[in-house]
Amino acid sequence: MIAKVSGPGQEISQYEISDREMPVGSTLGAPKATLIIKATGALEKVFSPEAGVDIFGSLVLHHWEKRSGIPLVPQPGQFLIKPFAQEHLFELTDRVTVHERIFMLSGEPQGADNDDVDPPAAYYTVYLKNDGTETVELATYASIRLHGGFAQPVSTSYDESLNAFIAVDCEKSNVARIAACSKKPTSYEVTDDAAKPSAFHFPGNLSNETEGRTEAAIGIFHLEHRLRPGDSAEFSFTLTFSLDGEAAVRKTFAVLQDASEALDRTQRHYDATLSRATLITPSPGVNRGALWAKANMLRCEQLAEQGWCFVND
Repeated sequence: MIAKVSGPGQEISQYEISDREMPVGSTLGAPKATLIIKATGALEKVFSPEAGVDIFGSLVLHHWEKRSGIPLVPQPGQFLIKPFAQEHLFELTDRVTVHERIFMLSGEPQGADNDDVDPPAAYYTVYLKNDGTETVELATYASIRLHGGFAQPVSTSYDESLNAFIAVDCEKSNVARIAACSKKPTSYEVTDDAAKPSAFHFPGNLSNETEGRTEAAIGIFHLEHRLRPGDSAEFSFTLTFSLDGEAAVRKTFAVLQDASEALDRTQRHYDATLSRATLITPSPGVNRGALWAKANMLRCEQLAEQGWCFVND
């Protein structure tokens, strides 16, 4: 357990837990969306309270040694549970250290009724560092289920200028999604083959094609890094959506901050909220519990059509 001062002398605990002992991942919310994390540390889904359905399914990463085609197995690691984010630290079998962070953009609401809020945006950042003594060539495949919880098919495309998959519902709803990578991938693909993201054989270069109209769209980014001893690399994925069509989601994506700025904005909001009206008792455990109760409420607070509310979590 790591304690951080928040408010006048109060501490909120940031919990460090073995990734072999985590029964369930965090729920991290923002005014317009909520994400759920799996017990493995992968992103399970992004839910829209306004639409009442999952907009994105899982986002899962797999790493391979490029030259040999051997899958790189994560060694036992740790989760760091913070009020505004969940982090995962582990080492691959080739001595590459991986530091992942998942969070939702959630800045301080503005406006007379606090109804001017950030757009829905989930971030998944990845930091790689070669702690070994030999140069490694790493191939990373990030698979994103673009279809969400809708029964209807989606139309998918890839925008080279944004490094992003775009998926738009074909029939009743007007939901449009963007799943973007912070760097240009080596290759990409949209497939309806559910087995492809967890293939036993090294995938190699992808087709650079999309399926067009499909009922089970999975977008895959293929990234490569050559890391000499001590070298590092960093990249991130951004997931956002609009209930008003492709033009609207493109406009939303254009104004989003990068992952570093979004994290800083979100952390400032949590720090400011937790610093207000702090409970001070003779028991440090009670004081920390009250701060975590506030953090958990802030995670689940939503702005719906009827006003501010909470998700079931």
